[in-house]
Amino acid sequence: MHLQNKVAEPEKLKSEIFNEDALREGLRLEEILHRAHQIHRSRGGLIGYDLEDWLQAERELIEEINQHNS
Repeated sequence: MHLQNKVAEPEKLKSEIFNEDALREGLRLEEILHRAHQIHRSRGGLIGYDLEDWLQAERELIEEINQHNS
């Protein structure tokens, strides 16, 4: 019985970590990261604009979501 509980614990933890909301958030972050990288490359790869690129990518994706919801 004790061994069975040790096996069940990781499964319970996995289901809590990889729930639908966490997966959706991870995909959203990946999308922002990809867009921020595109923006970075379009600037010629200039160093020092990481935050600006990230924020611009977030704004663009939020606008895109809002347009789809309108």
